[in-house]
Amino acid sequence: MRAHPPARPSRPPVLAAAGGTGTYAWSLSSGDLPAGLTLSGLGVISGTPSVAGTTTFTVRATSGGRTATKVLVVTIAVPPLSVATAALNDGVVGAAYSELLAATGGVGGYSWSMAGGSLPVGLALSPAGVIAGTPIAGGATTFTVRVTSGSQQATRALTITVQSPSVSITTTSLPNGTVGQAYGQQLAAIGGDGSYAWTLAGGTLPEGLALSAAGVISGTPAAVGTSSFTVRVASGGQAASLALAITVQLPPVTVITAALPAATLGVAYSQQLGAAGGTGAYTWNLAAGALPPGLVLSATGLLSGTPTAAGTSTFTVRATSGAASGDRELTLVVLVPEVTIATVALPNGTVGQPYNQTLAASGGNGTFAWSVAAGTLPSGLTLSSSGSISGTPSAPGTSTFTVRAASGGREATRQLTIIIGSALPQVIITTASLVPGNVGEPYSAVLLATGGNGLYSWSLIGGTLPAGLDLSASGAISGTPTAAGSAGFTVRAASGDQADTASLSLVIGAALPDVAITTAALPDGTQGALYSQQLNATGGTGEFAWSLTPESNPLPAGLTLSGFGLISGTPTAVGGPTTFTVRAISGSKSASKQLSINIVYPPVQVTTSALADGVVGAAYSQTLTASGGNGTYTWVLAAGSGPLPVGLSLSSAGVISGTPTAAGTSSFTVEASSAGLTASRALSITVVLVLPKVQVTTTTLPGATAGTPYTQQLAATGGNGTYAWTVSAGTPPQGITLSVAGLLSGTAAAA
Repeated sequence: MRAHPPARPSRPPVLAAAGGTGTYAWSLSSGDLPAGLTLSGLGVISGTPSVAGTTTFTVRATSGGRTATKVLVVTIAVPPLSVATAALNDGVVGAAYSELLAATGGVGGYSWSMAGGSLPVGLALSPAGVIAGTPIAGGATTFTVRVTSGSQQATRALTITVQSPSVSITTTSLPNGTVGQAYGQQLAAIGGDGSYAWTLAGGTLPEGLALSAAGVISGTPAAVGTSSFTVRVASGGQAASLALAITVQLPPVTVITAALPAATLGVAYSQQLGAAGGTGAYTWNLAAGALPPGLVLSATGLLSGTPTAAGTSTFTVRATSGAASGDRELTLVVLVPEVTIATVALPNGTVGQPYNQTLAASGGNGTFAWSVAAGTLPSGLTLSSSGSISGTPSAPGTSTFTVRAASGGREATRQLTIIIGSALPQVIITTASLVPGNVGEPYSAVLLATGGNGLYSWSLIGGTLPAGLDLSASGAISGTPTAAGSAGFTVRAASGDQADTASLSLVIGAALPDVAITTAALPDGTQGALYSQQLNATGGTGEFAWSLTPESNPLPAGLTLSGFGLISGTPTAVGGPTTFTVRAISGSKSASKQLSINIVYPPVQVTTSALADGVVGAAYSQTLTASGGNGTYTWVLAAGSGPLPVGLSLSSAGVISGTPTAAGTSSFTVEASSAGLTASRALSITVVLVLPKVQVTTTTLPGATAGTPYTQQLAATGGNGTYAWTVSAGTPPQGITLSVAGLLSGTAAAA
């Protein structure tokens, strides 16, 4: 017999026999049925086979005392293997995906693999039949999977369609822009197929800005105002729109000078203040407080003079540009020069003989008050407030003392020694403490003593010095510490037949960190504009001395590097980038770094803000003006500009000239270019048939005072707005004149 998988037979096989009484009792004579099958006494073989293979066994039939046997064979076949999964769910770009494949047949344990094609990018098939991952691209992907069970294999072609998520714009607002300053803002969206095409769906961007297909709004705003517009993004057959707005403002005036270097009493001082924003031309004045005596602030922002009094002054400066202004409170400290005691040693004295020595110092305000800060003078001697040590020594010995010189709030001290002979005084070790050291830093300290014959032999008689240090016979503790910690020890000083001992301790701290210059890059400078940039570093002791390395290139012309790391000055020439190498030193640590500064031309600005009216049939000429760049300008009408009045033209030198032929107002935009920089301005010219009559509107003048400067501007209306003034009758007071611009000025010589 042979089983037929995969389904159980609808009717189990029944054994048949002939002979006997016709009723049979069946049983196994030998062997076993296939696992899972049984033989009933009625001859029915039934059950569910659990193991594939061929089984041979012998059956016995018994009837009426008669029996018969027969060898039979049953073959159990493995059910055919097939992939049961007929279709797979769709996925979504960026969303987690997981699907379990199913199979039937075989021996029951399945191993899955790819038989052809590839899964959507981001998905993978595990041996357990799980397709999982996160799709990263849309589209329909067809592939073939293979399932293996025992020696059987089956394949099936399947398809996964990855849908794109809905498109939406995530940028909800845009930052303000500033006239004349570069603007750049990236719009953002989610959904679709991940690639976005942006367009302007309505409204207009601020003048000077544009929207790229990549969703970047960029450019340089040219006019103040708020612009509302609608942007549209398309991706993977989907689209979304959003209304946005950008407000363009004038750059605010800001005083960029944040701190002032200290001044020194009696030493000339000069510091240029800096500002940004507005129209770029600044007028400076003092808004509050008072400058240190001896200093003045010019209208151009130069703080200069020679301080006449020490102290701290806090004041507020104001920079004005057009109708805008900016204030900043500054503090300037006028220092008294450090006091230095010039006397470094004093001669010996003798008991009973007059002694007189005058101490010397420099710095302060030039007048010094002297006193003894520590220790005592030899018996019989005194120190006057004017710095004179005088008197008659009354006892031999060595006196070490500290004198103090004070002047103008500054002071200095110095340790001095006077030996009074002739008997040898008692030796006394005067060093009471030692300054701490650091691991890896060279250390040096000299032990001091008085008495004896003035010559000392030093030795270590107890304890140990910090590792890496030694004590010389002359009393110098020196070396380079190799370990942190505190060491206690006893030293002995011998001089002649006398000696003294002292217990000391020395603390060694951890190694100083390496110096690292943290300034990564320096901003560009502008020719003729104040530049100030502080260099920064870490490590060492935290106090840094800055300089250019010996092999370094110099800084751009007009700039200097201070010892405190401030690069400042006013660049005098365009060029760069200029590369140079700076060094920062702190303790025994140092670091060098290559930096660069690029000096550029100042931005071009059209300074002509209005043009005079013209008259039909009358010659017209107006010269446009600009600032910035390299000072030489090429003028054109800007792209998209309106025309000049009929009969007028603009030369490349910036002259609008000709003879108007028709009345009316023409608005247009001019563009000035210099050194690769460009600026534009909207202007207009009104052409009339006849100019209005010129009328002098000044009817009275204020009185003048003999010997006092006088100035008064005359005013008129009509004409084309540009006036040439002359005296048509009479004469102004002696000493006062009238300019062609209508300014009465001068100093009246007599009443």
